[in-house]
Amino acid sequence: MAALRALLAARLQQARDETGNVAIMSALISPVAILMMAMAVDLGSVSLQRRELQSLTDLAAITAAANLNSAESHVLTLLTENGMGDVQLLKKEEWPTRRDPRFPSRAWAEVVKGHYIADAKLPPAMRFKAGGEPLNAVQVTVVRSGEFFILAGIKEPAMMTTSGVAYASSEAAFSVGSRLARVEGGAINALLGSLLGSELNLTVMDYNALLGADISLFEMLDVLATDLSLSGVSYDDILGTRISVAQLAAAIRQAGSLTVQTRAALGKIEQNAGAQSTRIRLADAIDLGGTGKLKPDDPRAKPALQAPVMELVTAAITASNGAHQATLDLGATVPGLLKTSVELVIGERPKSSPWLRLSGPNAVVTTAQTRLKVEFELPGAALLAGAKVRIPLYVEVASAEAQLRAVSCQSSRSGAPVVTIAARPAVGRVMIGDIKRSEFAQIGRTINVSLTKIVDTLLLDVRAKADVRIGNERSTDLSFSRADIDANRSQTATTRDFTSSLLGSALRELDVRIDAGPLSLATPSLVQAALAATLTPVLEPVDSVVFNLLATLGVHLGEADVRVHGVTCQAPVLVQ
Repeated sequence: MAALRALLAARLQQARDETGNVAIMSALISPVAILMMAMAVDLGSVSLQRRELQSLTDLAAITAAANLNSAESHVLTLLTENGMGDVQLLKKEEWPTRRDPRFPSRAWAEVVKGHYIADAKLPPAMRFKAGGEPLNAVQVTVVRSGEFFILAGIKEPAMMTTSGVAYASSEAAFSVGSRLARVEGGAINALLGSLLGSELNLTVMDYNALLGADISLFEMLDVLATDLSLSGVSYDDILGTRISVAQLAAAIRQAGSLTVQTRAALGKIEQNAGAQSTRIRLADAIDLGGTGKLKPDDPRAKPALQAPVMELVTAAITASNGAHQATLDLGATVPGLLKTSVELVIGERPKSSPWLRLSGPNAVVTTAQTRLKVEFELPGAALLAGAKVRIPLYVEVASAEAQLRAVSCQSSRSGAPVVTIAARPAVGRVMIGDIKRSEFAQIGRTINVSLTKIVDTLLLDVRAKADVRIGNERSTDLSFSRADIDANRSQTATTRDFTSSLLGSALRELDVRIDAGPLSLATPSLVQAALAATLTPVLEPVDSVVFNLLATLGVHLGEADVRVHGVTCQAPVLVQ
């Protein structure tokens, strides 16, 4: 019994000793545990602060992209009003790595404007280019010190850095063509009829009605889809469907608010062209960019694009198939001329640069390369009285080009320029002489001109040639305000070294070789004077034929006529 009590006493003493050890160990471990808990709480708080800072940075980037002209001030205002206190704008190389008395602010921000390319094929890091033109994106980087609550004064928190890139996409629909100020019904009827493979009998009044009319492009495409029984297709599918000119004219006639005269003229085209006329693809003349993927029944808003009716019809005809050739016999319909014949070759428009395009900056539209031969005969004057003078006039016109430089959605409300387009006028050559038919018929082959006989009588033989380069290749920036776009105004870039008369330009450089018979009293000076007296009265009529035929095809030698049909500005989105 005594042994049992001794054992119990020993166990109780051992327990008392162990309890003291636990108390000592608890006293030693508790501060460490409390410190670890404090660190966990503060680190969790800093992580939450980082997430909040990233959200605020993303919001600042979106705000900056929506206000490119004043991005910096909008970023500072947003950060300050959302609890950031005093924020300083500093470049990255100026950021302090820790608290610095020279920078009393607790936060720094860098705002970098640039160009963002929304191309999934590019690595994300290469899509934003700082300082790239045109400006359409902003990168905002914010640096601030985190805050510890429990460890404040014990440990300095690390600097937090967050960054975001926001992109505001904008597109403009624009075209390059010509304003046909005056029409010669017979010549244009013959030209368009030849290209269509049918006969047109439109009056000058009909053409003027077509020239003055605009049509809602998307409304016309909706009508065309219904007429063709196309369902579930996109606008790109509609544009890519081969149709007749009659079907195009019918769709235009049914869409929009057109005048009675315009509808009547379209009805004539529809009736005369017929279902078997030239088949065309509107996709060869029109590119709607990303909007083309929408379907007619898509509830999303579509750009309000107005297209000129006459240019739409002629651009669609000339853009399809390529390498059009037409031969016209105008007879003696041109004032002052005994005979007039025209041959025309229209080159294929580059596939990447249609007549009308809805796209972002750097997009290009062009006119087609064109070659025109106008051979005319007229009665001689003065010394050449009784003789016929034959002049083979060749005109080669390169493509006019318009490139979309920038779209500024920031200025659209104020009426300041919102679209800038670089226009390069069509340049060309004017030639008088003989050329090889194979060279004339193939766009891309260089034309070589040689002496041709323009007067051939028993007593006098006159040969001549001329080769004149017209225009330059410098582009001109054209700015379109919101008012210009709403009013459908076109602007023209003109070459500075272009004279108004084509035939006159060639005649001034005419190289004349005179071979007078033994009984002839003619001298070179007398023949030159007789040629001038003969040709001067027909300068304007010949130029009129050439300019109107070219203008019908959307080409104006020495000029590039540009029109902006509409602007779309999307809300900024966060992309990085």
